[in-house]
Amino acid sequence: MLHIELPESCSRVLLHSCCAPCSGAILECMLANGIRPVVFFSNSNIAPRAEYEKRLGELLRYAESLGVETVVDRYDHDDWLDRVMLRKDGRVDGQLARCPERGARCLECFRYRLRRAALFAVDNGFDALTTTLASSRWKDLDQVNSAGREAVAFALARFADPASGADCPFYAARAAVSSLSALPPQYPAASFPEAPLSGAPSLPRLVFWEQNWRKGGLQPRRGEIVREQNFYNQNYCGCEFSERHSV
Repeated sequence: MLHIELPESCSRVLLHSCCAPCSGAILECMLANGIRPVVFFSNSNIAPRAEYEKRLGELLRYAESLGVETVVDRYDHDDWLDRVMLRKDGRVDGQLARCPERGARCLECFRYRLRRAALFAVDNGFDALTTTLASSRWKDLDQVNSAGREAVAFALARFADPASGADCPFYAARAAVSSLSALPPQYPAASFPEAPLSGAPSLPRLVFWEQNWRKGGLQPRRGEIVREQNFYNQNYCGCEFSERHSV
């Protein structure tokens, strides 16, 4: 089993999960290394709704079998379309719609989902965020890591100055994820530094854990777990535009 360690000084990790097949080997690896994450399912890109519920159901089934807590973000595909795919005139951006996998559309989608995950992490005392998106051979790892770093910076900035997010299209996400059911007692609220920064509210600490979740035997183990668990294994990423480009 691959040996992994949390980033330095981190103790609570939020694992953004895109689906059960991509999560299986990662969760197994984390638990084998004494790391117990909370899983955050935030994937409003998935369409249609029945497909979303099928993928969510498989993840919940597997996480429950491992005794891993799962938090489910609200599903709002219309909001995802509005934030990621629509131009100012309200029409779908044709260039993004025609993008193949690993293109600009994927990067914008990563930004949307990981920002929601980072907001939840900051509000609930996590100090590390990672994502199963970094396990897919169909995704660009550099895009995933870039979106993750941006998401963490965004969430920390919104925490420091909430008023500055009033005109930011992603700011509305904060209220949505903050209203989710509370995490279990073993994940207490963040402890903040004693000294505020320049008179501003004290900042929590959150880092994006950049881990290539394909390496160290995790990619073949992924396939084994899919077969062992008889997972529903989708043949496209999630959105209707990726379905058109699926192979």
